[in-house]
This record gives sequence, structure tokens and C-alpha cells, in this order.
Amino acid sequence: MTKNFSSGFAHFLAPTDETVRTALTTGMIVLDTNVLLSAYRFAPKAREELLSTLERLQDRLWIPHQVGLEFHRNRLEVMAGRRATYDTVLSAIATHKAAAEADLESKIRSLSNRAALTDVERDQLLQQLSGIFDPLEDSLLRLSNDHAPADKEMQDGILALLQVIIGDHIGSPFQEAEGDEAIKEAERRIKEKIPPGFKDADKTTKHGDYFVWRQTLDEAKHRSTSHLVFVTGDQKDDWYLKVRGKIVAAHPELAEEAQRLCGVQLVMMTTQTLLYHAKQYLNADVSTETIRQAGELPASEALDDEIVGLRFRRNELRQELHFTSAERMYVRDQISKLKNQFAYLNKQLEGGLPPAQANKSFFEKGRIQALIVEFEERLADRDVAYENLQRKVEAAEIDLLLVGDDTANPLHAAEPPTRLGAPRRV
Repeated sequence: MTKNFSSGFAHFLAPTDETVRTALTTGMIVLDTNVLLSAYRFAPKAREELLSTLERLQDRLWIPHQVGLEFHRNRLEVMAGRRATYDTVLSAIATHKAAAEADLESKIRSLSNRAALTDVERDQLLQQLSGIFDPLEDSLLRLSNDHAPADKEMQDGILALLQVIIGDHIGSPFQEAEGDEAIKEAERRIKEKIPPGFKDADKTTKHGDYFVWRQTLDEAKHRSTSHLVFVTGDQKDDWYLKVRGKIVAAHPELAEEAQRLCGVQLVMMTTQTLLYHAKQYLNADVSTETIRQAGELPASEALDDEIVGLRFRRNELRQELHFTSAERMYVRDQISKLKNQFAYLNKQLEGGLPPAQANKSFFEKGRIQALIVEFEERLADRDVAYENLQRKVEAAEIDLLLVGDDTANPLHAAEPPTRLGAPRRV
């Protein structure tokens, strides 16, 4: 190749259209975790088009072991999070529905009296009122079942398709010595702000990005390819070169490292740009709507391990709070029943009973009194446990809020939900 002014600085340049075409049609294609997980975030048609695009790249796809690990670790949480988004709205409707219907029913009955409506006219209005929210709930439930079915964790069609598309094109984990060395190198790069991963320095999973990159380079070294396409929805500055917030190309240090160690030209893409170029250069059936949806995914599409871990801990605490609340209600109910029995026996004894029956009632009264003391001690213990759990749930919600998780809700930390939010109608 003829040398020119930019020959030694190609890693600072954005790829040309021809480079992108060559890379996408002949190069090694590596997908980050967030790209695979985005299949669960897309609407059904967009999801189908994304998976169809990956099928077209099937022979050249390769998944780092770290990506496979993160995907399988986070998959169920992503599915649950998708449903929770719908459940939040359904729960809000349920909360306001009862109050709104009660208020409107009262006003309709008042109108009926003042306007001298017939019973038939009044009842027709009340019947229409009772179903006023049904179309909205039905539409949300239909969309929820399309986007995030509640009973599909064990029959995950998306996972089944990915298993077919990816097949055995996935790397091996680090050997023990390799893993130790990779951790040391990741720490060095974080300290010296060498990409990728230094933007994750404060996270518990700070080595993950470097593991993905290291495993990608190790594989690229053994491939007879001139181009490496790395697709990620992580748009932080330790993956991309940006100018005034706009992505221009791969981070120059990553591009230079890929060329120096593997002899490949690195082309970085987001999920959106992959779909756009696949439509252009692979004749993939990708609609404008799907490309738009891909662009509206959060810049940090991946649910990283830190957020997943915090959510898991928060949900465990919520569940424990829920059970403790139910136990308190049960104990209170038992105390109430025992006190009623105690009062009834007292009344009987005060009214006079035959000696044998009085003796039996006296001992029964003592047994019940002992049970009341036992249950009251148990209730006091559960009350303390409940208050402690409330504080822990609130702290967990705040931790999630601090890392920017949109499921965090510290104001409602004391209101343990069902497993995934509001009950679903069937």
C-alpha cells in the first residue's frame, strides 16, 4: 500500500464506507453482551429482524467466553425487568382505578337522584363506568405478553434461537494462570486509563470489559482475516472516540492495539449501526422502525453485574419483607382469636359453670393465656425484624438509584410487591 500523510495514524480516522462494507461482509464479527440482551428489549418484529441479521453473519460470528458468561448471568433479570416496566404501569392503573371508580360512582348516583334518572339509565352508566379502564389494561397486557411473556423463563425462544445461531462459535474461559494475568493487566490499564474498562473502575465488575477485549484479540490472532467488527451498545469513552459527545470511531488506542497485535483493522459498531449497515451491505430485511428502536436503547444497554447483583439483593430483601409482613399479620390474627377465646372463657367462668366444666375452662384459660404471651413475644420479634428489613430495602433502593437503575424506588421501599409487580389478569 502506498504510504501517505495519514499512514501511521489510521487508528485516529473514521472507517470509510468501503472499509465498513469489507469488514461487515468478510470480517470477524464479535458481539458484546448488550447486543445479545437487546433481543429481549426489542419489540417482537424488531427482535425477529435482529436475529435474522445475526443469522446472515452466522459463519463469521464469534462470542468471547466473558460475553457468554455475562449473558447467561443477566438473561433472567433482563426478562424480569422488561415485564416489571409493564407491571409498574399496570400497578399504577390498579391503584388509581378503584379510587376513580368509587368517586365517579358516587357522582353518578348523586346525578341520578338530582336528575331523576330511571334505574335503567343509572345502571347503564354504572355498567359503562365499571369497564372504563379495561381497554387500556387489555392493551398493556397484550403488549406485555408479546414483549415479555411471564412464563417463558423455562421456554425461552430467544435463547433457543441464539443457541442455533451462535452454535459453538464461543471462546473458552481463561486458564487459571491466564485469568490471574488478565486481572493484573486489567488493573494496570484501569490505573493508567488505558481502554477498555477504565470507566468501570468503581464497579465490582471492573475487569469485565478488558476480559472481553483480551479474549477477542486472542481469537483474532488465530484468524486469517483483515477486519474485526466489534459490536457493542456500551458507548462510554473507553470504547469509542467521540467528538462533542458524538461517536466517530473506535477508541484510537483499541484500533492501534488490534492492528499491532493481530494485524486487523478494527471497526466498532453499536447495535443500531450494525442493523443500518446490514440493511445496506448484506441486504438484510431491517425496517426503519427497528433501526429507530435500536437507537432508543439506553447508551449503557447492558445490565452489568453490579446492577444485577444490587437488584438481586434488593429483590431478596423485598421478598423477605413480604414474608415477614405476612407472618406479622398471621400472628396478629392468632392473638386476636386467642384473646376472643380468653374473653369468652372469662365470661363463662363469671357466669357460673358446673365444677367439672369450670375446672376444665380454668385450665384452658391458662393454656390460652400462655399462648397469647408466646405469640405477643413472637410479634414483637417480627416487628423488630420488619423495621430492620424496611431499612435494608430502602438502603438497597438507594444503592440502585445511585448507579442510575430505573427500577429503584426508595419512596416505596416499605411496600413489598409481588414477585414482578402487580398481579396479572388471565
